[in-house]
Amino acid sequence: VNCNDDGTPPGNLGSRISGNAGPGTYYLMIDGFSSVDFGPFEISSIFVKDCVPLCDGNFCGSDGCGGSCGSCDVGFECFPADNRCYEENCEPKCGSLYGRSCGEDGCGGSCGTCDTDSGFFCLGESIVMDDDYYYYGIIPESSCEQFQACDHFNPVCTGCAVDEICASDCQCYSSVNDLPDMVIVEEHLLEETYIHDVNIPETSCSLIEGCVGAPGLRRLLRFTSSALNQGNADF
Repeated sequence: VNCNDDGTPPGNLGSRISGNAGPGTYYLMIDGFSSVDFGPFEISSIFVKDCVPLCDGNFCGSDGCGGSCGSCDVGFECFPADNRCYEENCEPKCGSLYGRSCGEDGCGGSCGTCDTDSGFFCLGESIVMDDDYYYYGIIPESSCEQFQACDHFNPVCTGCAVDEICASDCQCYSSVNDLPDMVIVEEHLLEETYIHDVNIPETSCSLIEGCVGAPGLRRLLRFTSSALNQGNADF
């Protein structure tokens, strides 16, 4: 019916599933992260009639079914913008002092937005907090940078020669040889894209395989993707 790996909350190596459960018998199967992770496991459940609690990525605030996704420790308060706990009287990490002109401000708000209609997008890493919601490391800078706007399904190129084609990335390529031309299917990205925090432990495959440089809390953008080949050759 459903499965999950590394859900937030609870975070760390915990998992969480949600969904509609009609009449019937259900079996819950739990597995450890690796050979060194085994029981006993701690399980909690919430059942609400005619409602599915939604707490993906939320550490506090309403679950949409009359319950709560969690509460904040003393000295912290829940910000409804992202349902996370921040220090009371939190100081936004924006402006020249922090070098951030766009993106999150570290207090549940934003340092500003970019003019995406003109091709400007916010570049910069997320502000990372530890398990106790305290900032660690250097606050990363962020700024609005301009990129060429490109409609991948109806690309427009400038300056292509007569023996070149305009590909899905709005760049010119030789038409002498048949080439694959891959484009991401936008609908699949929109259907399943979400953000959640994962604490990368010392035993994580992400660390061992070099996907991250050190253990700790990471904010991930997870999505389902598929590609369509609209070129003249196999990929």
